[in-house]
Amino acid sequence: MRFFSIKKIPANAWLPLILVALTHLAVYYIPMTLNTGRLHYDLTTALDRAVPFLPISAVPYLLAFPYWIFGFLYAATLGNRHFFRVFAAVELTHLSAFCIYLLFPTTLSWPQTSADTWFGWLAAFIYSMDRPTNLLPSMHCYVSWILWLSVRRRPEVPRNYRRFCLFSSALICLSTQTLKQHYLADLLAGIALAELFFYAAGRGKIPEKLQALFSKFPPFLHAKFRKN
Repeated sequence: MRFFSIKKIPANAWLPLILVALTHLAVYYIPMTLNTGRLHYDLTTALDRAVPFLPISAVPYLLAFPYWIFGFLYAATLGNRHFFRVFAAVELTHLSAFCIYLLFPTTLSWPQTSADTWFGWLAAFIYSMDRPTNLLPSMHCYVSWILWLSVRRRPEVPRNYRRFCLFSSALICLSTQTLKQHYLADLLAGIALAELFFYAAGRGKIPEKLQALFSKFPPFLHAKFRKN
């Protein structure tokens, strides 16, 4: 994309970008491991059961991962203060989700799926790689929604990309329901936490303090990524 260049990413953004990935993995795997053998609550409602199972939803569900990678890299080019607001928002949401996963483990029952079709095989593949836990809030929803918030009110961002982010984030959130990976409550909680912490991260001097903190780390990257 012409509007994006990796050279625009300042040196003090690279370590936070790495931390976002690491904390994402920690939030996913640590509660899952610690909650093994514990009682997990099933919050499925009649409304959840009424949502149809659509194996094709496996496609946007998996495409969330490259969307996240590009979205965070792009956010790092939108100015240091704004990037550290995005960083603070996702890390605060990660911390909140981590605590909820530990204190209130949830689960659900997956539908029967056939591997006779390509989309059915893809859905079965996701089920084989995942476990029905760490549901409330949905990580797919809150990470995707924060990336939409990161461009929502940025006039310097091309309008088509903003529309793409809204469409992609909404489609990913919808896929969590039609793939039967999450309850409706997981989706709503994920979006609510994303909105809450993105708002909170923009208050006060949080972005400036994070910017100053990560600017102290030695610029270990190639000189072309250094901030002038």
